[in-house]
Amino acid sequence: MKKVIAYYRVSTNDQNLGISAQKEIVRRYCEFNSADIISEYEEHESGKKNDRPQLTTALAESVKNNAYLIVAKIDRLTRVAYYGLQLCEKYRIIFCDHPDMGTLEQSIYFGMAQQEREYISIRTKNALAVLKAKGVKLGAPNASFSDDMRKMAYRKLRESAINNDANKRAYALVSVMDGNYTDKARHLNRNGFLTSKGNAWSGKQVKRLITIFQESANGDVTAPQ
Repeated sequence: MKKVIAYYRVSTNDQNLGISAQKEIVRRYCEFNSADIISEYEEHESGKKNDRPQLTTALAESVKNNAYLIVAKIDRLTRVAYYGLQLCEKYRIIFCDHPDMGTLEQSIYFGMAQQEREYISIRTKNALAVLKAKGVKLGAPNASFSDDMRKMAYRKLRESAINNDANKRAYALVSVMDGNYTDKARHLNRNGFLTSKGNAWSGKQVKRLITIFQESANGDVTAPQ
């Protein structure tokens, strides 16, 4: 049975073929071709980067185990044409979408992968230029969000908080207690109460809890600035 090292890659600018989809493609190929996956590597890096630690490790392991490196698609390996050709010359690599490529086909498909990367870059720059022309402050937090959008987001977060059972129990207790927020947090912790994330309470969290429930009762949806 042929041994393979699986390599999966996504980047922040190219998510059209996610890790799970790549795994399914590789799994089906190996099942149909009687190949054994002995290890798998995942990477979240741009295809234009040649220095990728997971790829380097996967290639080294393929040599050590006399195995093939397998990727779902040619552009998952790289979007740099010359680098892809160098890898194919040095290592044994299987591309599930084109498993029987010769050197000429490799040159064509790696060239297409690089060209698509360049097109993605151009489209991104053009889109940013349009936004800038419309007066959007690129890179500024919440620059493109209106007050209504912020209120809607805050309302959703608040609804999630007040519908949580741990928060309900904690609020039922602290709402009738005397003392400051720190005292109330200590009382919750001594009596085994946990936050919605399973952590101990702090005075700041108790204050936020009380504020959220009181805002809900009063119908206030103003998002914090």
